[in-house]
Amino acid sequence: MKKLNQKMRERLCRLSKRAVEELNECNRIRLRRRNRSAPREKIGLTKKRLLAPETLSVMNPSVRDQTLEFVSSIKRICEMGQHVHIDFSRTSELHPCGTLLFMAYVDGAISKHGAGKVTCNYPSDDVVGQLFQHVGLLERLGLTSKWSITSDKVKHWRYMQGTCTDTRELRSLLDVYENSLPINVRSQLYASLSEAITNVINHAYPQAESKHLEKKWWMFSKKKDGKLLIAICDRGIGIPDSLRQKPYLTDYLRRILVTHKKRMDETLIADAVGSPRTVTQLPHRGKGLPEMLEFVRLLGDGGLTILSQFGGFSFQAVENMRRSATFHAPVNGTLLFWEIPLEGSHGNASDLNS
Repeated sequence: MKKLNQKMRERLCRLSKRAVEELNECNRIRLRRRNRSAPREKIGLTKKRLLAPETLSVMNPSVRDQTLEFVSSIKRICEMGQHVHIDFSRTSELHPCGTLLFMAYVDGAISKHGAGKVTCNYPSDDVVGQLFQHVGLLERLGLTSKWSITSDKVKHWRYMQGTCTDTRELRSLLDVYENSLPINVRSQLYASLSEAITNVINHAYPQAESKHLEKKWWMFSKKKDGKLLIAICDRGIGIPDSLRQKPYLTDYLRRILVTHKKRMDETLIADAVGSPRTVTQLPHRGKGLPEMLEFVRLLGDGGLTILSQFGGFSFQAVENMRRSATFHAPVNGTLLFWEIPLEGSHGNASDLNS
């Protein structure tokens, strides 16, 4: 075996030293990458882009499931520890119920996970942008105002939210329509809205105090085509689950036993609307959903729609027709939607206070 001279030994040492340095550098690079990615996953700094649908509506069957999947994705992504960035580039149509439910989900995500957890870009559609600015959504998502509110489709929207049963602000809201609604209609509408909010506080969040949760509600009102449209929603347990927790469900359960299992929510909501009973069982009560339905019926026009979990109920006064339905995707909580005629005839409005 040939003996290495001094020059060759020095050359091999240099090559070995360079190989070791290159190997160490590769290890350092891998370690930096691992340390850089680990904290992002741990504290949830990854960003998820969420494309909003063209239409936000839960009343339109063709886009209902798409809207519900979109709003549910906001909560799901936040629960995974990710940042949600909503892209409104293709959104061009907003309906009260779908928009209100969307705002409730956004508000819930921000309240639970902190400001900056949900962001968005400016909508491409000017009317959509004006509306989001008008109701304070853009500010909530970290964007500054950029539009003048000029669209007639936006000016007549009113937005409220609350966490208590103090409903005095409702009177100022209804005063906006004092020239369009008879005083007795406004009075009864105020009573119905107050009762709806009281129901949210009393029934929708049964574990709120033990879990330190807010008993929150959201509301839209809007004038359109000679009618006052009012939507109220909450993110509580929903009417079906609320009824399932009551001790006097024998009469409800008899009907459900002869109904397909998937239609339980639908049946419970229909029974709740048709029953004069209340959770308190006090003789001076008896308001709630039955009174809201009777209010619309006596007006002779307009309607009432209730969506909660997988069930739905609707009543149209002109047809004097009740309908119930079961849906594939749930509305987590309860969504109430009234259509009240403005001006003109109000049917048997004189009987509202009798």
